Amino acid sequence: MGTTLALTGGYLLAREILRAPTLAEAFDAYERSMRPLVDRAQKLPPGVPRLAHPRSRAGVAVTRTLIGLAGSGPARRLARRLSAPVTEADQLPA
Repeated sequence: MGTTLALTGGYLLAREILRAPTLAEAFDAYERSMRPLVDRAQKLPPGVPRLAHPRSRAGVAVTRTLIGLAGSGPARRLARRLSAPVTEADQLPA
């Protein structure tokens, strides 16, 4: 989500700077528009940070195997079917 937040943040910040009469108001508007996105992105399931950064050889091997499986065709098709639909909250303003 880091790249998504960076690109979205740049878009929204530029929009707010163009619209607001002062930079302070632009930054306030930017915070209001970005905060829900950032909060959602930072909600990680329990254990995810530890799984993403294993500390043993066995943990590294398991992580590599899982990443390989996640990138397989069947896993990608399943993920597409299980993904939440795009909602209005996910749309960027014009």
